[in-house]
Amino acid sequence: MAMFKLARLAMSAVLAAALAAYLASYASAAGSVTVTGIYANNSAVKVTFNPVPGAKDYRIYDVANPSNVKYGGLVHLSPSGNCPGTYCLNHFVTQADGVTPVVPYQVASGAAGGPNVIDGPALEIDWNNVGDGATHTLIVEAVDQLGPAPPGNLYTGLQNVPFMSPPPAGYMLGSDKGPTPDGKTSTNGQGPYTNNPTVIARSAPFVVQANRNYRAIPSKPTATQQFFDSFENAEASTIQQISRNDTVTDAFGNLGAMSYRMNAGTAKAWEIEFRRTDNMDSMPMIQSDHYMDILFDGATPGTTAPTHTIYGSMDMTPTATLDMSGGRMIHLTMEVDGHQSQRRWIGFNLSPASDPIQGWDPAITPINNSDRGIFLEIRDGNCTFDIYTGPQSGPGTIPTGTAGGSEHGARLWGLAGSNGGAPIMCYMYLPKNLSQNGFGLDDKSRYDVFLTATHAAFFQDGQLVVESDIPAGSFPWSELPLKAYFAHYLYHSDQERQDLANFEVSGQNMCYPLNSYWFNNPVTGTAAGSTVCNTVYPAGYGFQFSDERHWDNMGYEVLTGSDIPTGSFASLAALVQPPPVQTSIGNVPASPTAFRIVGLLTAFLGRFGSFAF
Repeated sequence: MAMFKLARLAMSAVLAAALAAYLASYASAAGSVTVTGIYANNSAVKVTFNPVPGAKDYRIYDVANPSNVKYGGLVHLSPSGNCPGTYCLNHFVTQADGVTPVVPYQVASGAAGGPNVIDGPALEIDWNNVGDGATHTLIVEAVDQLGPAPPGNLYTGLQNVPFMSPPPAGYMLGSDKGPTPDGKTSTNGQGPYTNNPTVIARSAPFVVQANRNYRAIPSKPTATQQFFDSFENAEASTIQQISRNDTVTDAFGNLGAMSYRMNAGTAKAWEIEFRRTDNMDSMPMIQSDHYMDILFDGATPGTTAPTHTIYGSMDMTPTATLDMSGGRMIHLTMEVDGHQSQRRWIGFNLSPASDPIQGWDPAITPINNSDRGIFLEIRDGNCTFDIYTGPQSGPGTIPTGTAGGSEHGARLWGLAGSNGGAPIMCYMYLPKNLSQNGFGLDDKSRYDVFLTATHAAFFQDGQLVVESDIPAGSFPWSELPLKAYFAHYLYHSDQERQDLANFEVSGQNMCYPLNSYWFNNPVTGTAAGSTVCNTVYPAGYGFQFSDERHWDNMGYEVLTGSDIPTGSFASLAALVQPPPVQTSIGNVPASPTAFRIVGLLTAFLGRFGSFAF
């Protein structure tokens, strides 16, 4: 009997500890978070919610693993592409206090009457951990601090010395996911690693499920030459490095290169190339059913070459080729986090299949043996579209073309001006997104390109950004078999620290809080006087010399015949819309209150009689 009482006492202690832990994890919050929408993709869900007064950030987690959290981080929103700044003619509508913006955000005419920019917490989170197709119960929390950056992934100095010594097990320099001192595994924390956010409001638990039938490719049943990859977790083990060179400069100016294969021998085979990168710390990977790359520009530490001053790139190209000859149309698509700068950007590329792209800096080096290729590059606020048809002045020289006419050469889309400009303007501001530069960090946008030999159109998040005819004779290699590329660039990040801190034009600056993730010094922070924003940013976060991107749902198809519009391609927007929003949120029954748990515990213990303490 004594042994039985001891067993009951031990069980009581265990249950009491479990009760305490449960109550601690569901500490009372001052308010609640209202979830307003769920966008279910193939292997991810994007969750939107209303703001909570006083919240500095929001985080989401699966109740099955509450210590694995992802933060929304910061956004930089503007009511028009000219805001903020000298030429801003719009503002956000505010509530009666004249300060707090109305949500959903509303735009009104006139520079006065409300804020011209919103620098604050994102009201959506892109959650990737649902690729199994099962139902998952999630919770969104509003917190009083920015989420912490993982300290084991921080680094210091031009040689990328790990911030922690010794670095912790499993560290990954440049990654936004890792253990944080608050005891959690944190993703997309954009504040000091010492932050320990307190919950001020919490949503009811709600149920989500990825839509495994949602596929960007095929967009129509008649599509041919389909290639599509949603980067299932099983593909991670197929990534294999096949070459690495840290010290030799090749014929295309690449100092250092790495090559990988993924899904070799299958219909989803890829070739992955890193050029002019730090090969020690740059890497590709698949986690949570999406592809990621970490890109450090400059030479590999320990070599004699300069660090963080050269044109680093990562490109992915399907092993399969495609053919648009005979009047057919190519459709390229990708999802990737689209917040960029003028030195961190993404792009689509094409080349003849028999002459792959090997040089990724067409301003100073050849791009391949024939200097034929297409570069559609997407930066902060603008895009450029170049069609290269051959070398400028003989073999080994930079590429040129005629799409932009005698004044602009190969460049068909771009900005105004004779130096680097274009005849067709490409501005990236989307009223739907209230941004000219993506949603934020680790929050994917969808990009789509439709291309024939005579016309091109570019879409972001289902909205037409720019389209134009391609001048006759300026795309003469369109009848050849082609290779498609999806590219990521980081150029001279050492200089970017100064650019972001001090660049200003017409009242617009780059040193706003979201960008501090790229220029802040994790050891010393940023002093007020060192930027034109005159803002103090604390130590403990900042990834100055690396750029991480998160990719999903990438591929291409070829359309023909009646699938190709006559004239404008604007109607193709119907094929590239984001997933439909679910506004009826499936909340699960409320979590047990403390009284209910005590009652259950009492009833459970009552089955074994009273305890002698």
